[in-house]
Order: sequence, then structure tokens, then C-alpha cells
Amino acid sequence: MKQKALCITTLLIAALSFTACYPTGEVSNSDEIKQYVTEAPTNNSQTADDESLNVEEHTNTELKNVKLSLDYPQSPEKIPEINSHFQKWDNEKAKLVFLEGKGDIIEESHESDLNPEEMRYVYDIPGEYRLIMESGRLSYSYRGNSNRDEYTVLQSSWSMEEMDKIFGHEELEGFSSQDAVKKVTDILDECGINEYGTPIIYPLHADIVNKYFQENFSDFAKKDGTIYSVNWTQEEEAYLIVFPQTAGDITYSLSTTSLDAIVTRDGITELSISNWNDKSTTINNNQNLVYSSTDATNILINYYESAILDYPVELLNCQLTMYPESETGEFPIHYIPTWEFTEKVQVDETRFYIERTNINAITGKIV
Repeated sequence: MKQKALCITTLLIAALSFTACYPTGEVSNSDEIKQYVTEAPTNNSQTADDESLNVEEHTNTELKNVKLSLDYPQSPEKIPEINSHFQKWDNEKAKLVFLEGKGDIIEESHESDLNPEEMRYVYDIPGEYRLIMESGRLSYSYRGNSNRDEYTVLQSSWSMEEMDKIFGHEELEGFSSQDAVKKVTDILDECGINEYGTPIIYPLHADIVNKYFQENFSDFAKKDGTIYSVNWTQEEEAYLIVFPQTAGDITYSLSTTSLDAIVTRDGITELSISNWNDKSTTINNNQNLVYSSTDATNILINYYESAILDYPVELLNCQLTMYPESETGEFPIHYIPTWEFTEKVQVDETRFYIERTNINAITGKIV
């Protein structure tokens, strides 16, 4: 099922690529940026039709190819660049935390296909539990859970769906999000993971999950040919919890570095850590920030306004994050400060996907 969800996203992206034309070229300095939005206050006579829009007064505005629904973060004067290595795990400790008392463990290891000269370790309780570890990555799953297909699809959906609108924020009956978060943070503390930010929490109510799968997966069939259907009750309900990694006040881009978990009333059933950085990260000397959040917004608006699009792109969020500049497998990993935009990309009248675009806060380039 996880593959199917990813295939849907791939098809959507492919569809967009065949129906849109994007410009080339880069802005060489902040003075050259066309001012669609501006930090400077404007008088009360300005209207939404004016070419230059005050960001504090016009957070919901529609241009030719771009819709704005943004809260603009403050732009710091100084920003760092970071060099980092991936987190290495204490395998024996992790085995105790995740698998102790759950059955006989079969262990195997092989060369990682993601990190050169690294090993991937797999600890398996056949048909029940699996723990996989390599530098920067850790995944735990309760494979014996009869609803694992749905949990893994939902776990992979947070980065490409408008989860707030689909699942809302209403707490599950008799199971608080605070209790669910504590189940995760207790495990993280035992594993020595403590550099994470405020979690993003999505409640997975049975009726909403059933509707979600009915609308998006009703055409899929199981291996035996029977129609795939989801009929959750309160017993299957869970929270999907996403943690960003932080280094002090800095947040790493969720596009590359994250921790997410599915937590039921019985405990954690799925947990995945991707590209987690060692907490002994070295922070380079701070630099002057060249491009503010509004500069970056104008760069991105100009990029889309210069394109030929069938449907407008909606900018939903903007935040300052650290994004890897290094090639995959190159260490240490060099992270640069970027303005990260969450975007809603429409494919047709009914279909869309969520993606993120990062703009280098020093050079103004889209990365």
C-alpha cells in the first residue's frame, strides 16, 4: 500500500510536468527582485489589485499563477551554516527498547544502499516486529498488526497531503494527544534522542480514515483479487505524530530530516527516523542574512508568475530551515539556511499534492 501511495504522487507530479512550463534564470541580488509583496507598511487606500501587497495586510491574495495564504516569519540578522554527520545508534540499547520480551530475534546485516561504507542492521521477530538501523535512519514496525497497510499509508501521507484539512485536530475519545506524544518521547529519551522540535499531531479518527481510503483507494485490490476496503472502529484509531529535528533554535527541513510515528491506544505501532543528524553537530560562523522571508516569497512568486500553468500554486507556509547542500553519501553534510515554502499544487479540478520548495537565504537561488 505504501508503494501505491507513492505511485499516486509520482503520477501527479508527472501530470503537472506535462502541463506546465517553468522559467529559467536566477536573481543575482535582492535589489533586482520584483516586489509582489513588501515588508514596508502601506496606506489604507491600497487594494488587493495593487501590484505591491503589504504582507501583514494581505496574507490571502490571488495572483495569476499564485495564491498566498502565508504567515511570514521574522528574518534574523545572522544565520548559520552547519556541517554534520548522521546519528549513529547504540544497537544493543535500541534492541532492548523496542524488542525486549517480544520474541526470539533474528539478526542480519548487509551493506547500506544509502550510505557508502556503512552497514544496515535488521532485527526481526518473524511475522511480528522488525527494527532496522543504519547511520541517520531507524525504523520500527509492528508487522503483525492487521491494520499495518493503512498505518503505513497514513504515515507516508503527511508530507504530501493537506492533513490539517483532512483530519482536523479534534482529540480522540479517551486518548489524548498528550499521552500519545509522551509514549514517543519516552522512547526517544531511552534512545538518547533529545534534539527535536514541537511535534505536529494529526488525530486519525475512524470515520475520517474510512472516508479517506474510500475516496482515494477504492480502485485498489488486494493480492487475492478482493476489493480493498477499510472499516476502522475506535479500536484502530491512532495519532500520527511528526517531529522536526532541531539544533538549538534551528529547524532542519522536513523534506529531508524527520521523525514520525503512529501511536495507538496500545502504544507505538510504526516509527520512522530519516536522516537524523548527530547532536555533536558543528555550527559554522554566522553570516548576514541576505534574502528575507518576503524577498524569498517574491522570488518564488516571480518564478511561478513567469510560468505557464493550468492551475495556480497555493503557498501555504514559509519558515527558515536548514537544507542539505551536499550530494547524497558525501560527509560531513553541509546544511545551508533556506526559506522553505509548503505549496499546494493543483493537478486538475479535484486532485492536488503538497510539495516543498527551498530558497537559499544567502544566494536567493531555488535549491
